[in-house]
Amino acid sequence: MSKIAKNLYTIYNNPFMFTPLLLEFYKSYPGSDKDSLLSYLVFPLVLHKSTKDTLKNANVRSSLRTFVRNKENYYALPNRIEEYRDITNMCIQNAIDVQKLILQDNLSFKYIGEDVADSPLLGDSIRAARNLSKVIKDVDVVTVYRALGVKKL
Repeated sequence: MSKIAKNLYTIYNNPFMFTPLLLEFYKSYPGSDKDSLLSYLVFPLVLHKSTKDTLKNANVRSSLRTFVRNKENYYALPNRIEEYRDITNMCIQNAIDVQKLILQDNLSFKYIGEDVADSPLLGDSIRAARNLSKVIKDVDVVTVYRALGVKKL
């Protein structure tokens, strides 16, 4: 990748800007064992256009089963997870450093702190992150990955 393209990619995919998406997800998520693994799904799902549109319109009746009916929602998801892996790691580190997330003994995150500031640049992605937690709240982590067709992290 050329130096200019790499710099533009870094500016566009800024971990300081994306951390509120991760925080919004964990603020709304009730929590389960090893839910820290779900953080790798947040950006690939809430920043992808078709998935974001599906998630922002999710309601209390939405579930993982209804989410996976539309194959566009998880098309090429393993590739998207790989693309956002480094940014996810940086956002997790940022959230822990500013003491908004705590990694517990059972490998789950606990959200601590005040309300997440809504960024006008993220718009519908914040709402999609909040609704993603509603869609997968009653399902264990392994089942979520299996339903979305992700075989490895």
